Amino acid sequence: MKKENLDFYRSNLLERRKYILDTIERLRELSQIRESELEINERYQTHPADQGSDTMAKEESFMLISREIMYLQQINNALRSIDEGTYGICKICGKEIPDNRLEAVPTTDICIPCKNHRIGGIKLN
Repeated sequence: MKKENLDFYRSNLLERRKYILDTIERLRELSQIRESELEINERYQTHPADQGSDTMAKEESFMLISREIMYLQQINNALRSIDEGTYGICKICGKEIPDNRLEAVPTTDICIPCKNHRIGGIKLN
């Protein structure tokens, strides 16, 4: 892959990484605020439905943060593959991944034909 293309993808991934790190930080702050509010509410709640709502809110915060952390790991893996010289190469077939695919999903390491050969979420290697 051309150096200017790699520079473009690295820059794009670094921008996404910064955005995700900021998002994770905001979600953690909101989660802490929500936790404080829930602790205060627990002192006065007696109805099980209220406790269920609080539990659901905690789980929602955890799931949002977990999703962002998983995406951050994908970004870091893509940046690592740029450094290793394997970015844009399908890990299944070894062919170059087209630019339009990398522009749409810059963290991908699988080309469309190989992705389409997945069955039930299982990769065919």
